Amino acid sequence: MKKILIIFASVAALAAMLSLGDPENLPWPASSDAWIEKDVPPENFDPAAYPELTSASVCQRDDVLDLRRFGQLSEYSVIRDLGVSYFYFHTEDEINKLVFLDRTGEVIGVIDYRGRLVHIGHFFLANDGYYQIRDGDISTHRPYQDAEVSSVQALRHMINESDANTTFYRQDVPGNSRDEGIDNVLHVMFHQGVWKSVKTSYKDYFEMSGFSFERLDTQYGVARSSNSDAQSKIFGNLLHLELTFFHRKDYVRGRGPVIGSPTGSSIPAHWRGTGYYTVFMGDQPALRFRIENDIEQAFSETARDLMTSGGKDLDFIVIEHHSYRGKYAILFRPLFH
Repeated sequence: MKKILIIFASVAALAAMLSLGDPENLPWPASSDAWIEKDVPPENFDPAAYPELTSASVCQRDDVLDLRRFGQLSEYSVIRDLGVSYFYFHTEDEINKLVFLDRTGEVIGVIDYRGRLVHIGHFFLANDGYYQIRDGDISTHRPYQDAEVSSVQALRHMINESDANTTFYRQDVPGNSRDEGIDNVLHVMFHQGVWKSVKTSYKDYFEMSGFSFERLDTQYGVARSSNSDAQSKIFGNLLHLELTFFHRKDYVRGRGPVIGSPTGSSIPAHWRGTGYYTVFMGDQPALRFRIENDIEQAFSETARDLMTSGGKDLDFIVIEHHSYRGKYAILFRPLFH
């Protein structure tokens, strides 16, 4: 019995040590000179000049696009050679939205769709037709040209001759029914300068082709303005985002992975409080805002829940805030007219 008790006590002690994590993640005294010095606002700092990120003072500005108006933001990418960015949104009525912006952040087109859209080059493909993306506008929906093939071999040859192709299958093909055993595949290809489609049975021929897309450049976390090496800078330093001041309220001690945790994740030491941010255009402030219940890492002095995305050939940035309450995003476009 003594051996069992000793072993149990040893395991409990080990678990406690691991839960504390690395010794440098142990709390520093909140009243130390180091913490007090960092919690002093910069000279001439006025908190009233920093409205809440989600407030009307920010979202209703002419140079700000509140992305909530389109739905729940999912992801976004860019067609680099056109300077056109596109954003995917989910809506409550299950109709998805694809929103297109030009270089300045102006909306140039919106596609409402169900199911799946495939991006290939300057085209977006649906199961019943396609859209062409141009510099400045989006085409109307255009149907595919129905193609006839005499055999699976002829279809394979046609696909091999095409410049691009993709496949729609299962629930993405109208008329398919698992209960009725209907399982067709829609082959779509850009063949001899025309988008064509061929429908076959899944069991006769199936081919899935990959496609590439390019993300916007993304910076994770925002550093204090005093830390110039870690400032979030977008496209040639035209715009950059700084954590101007972080008002520390509550300190949260870090811990390492807990034994038995399904994720094995750890929590770094951090402060909770209010983050005050400034977007600079060159060296001039262009947008100020604050985030309540924000988080700053204790040892890197970087706000971790904010990220910015953009590109050197785009005149806007996307500012996203991620928290336990969800994701919120705006698009700041200082050169928008």
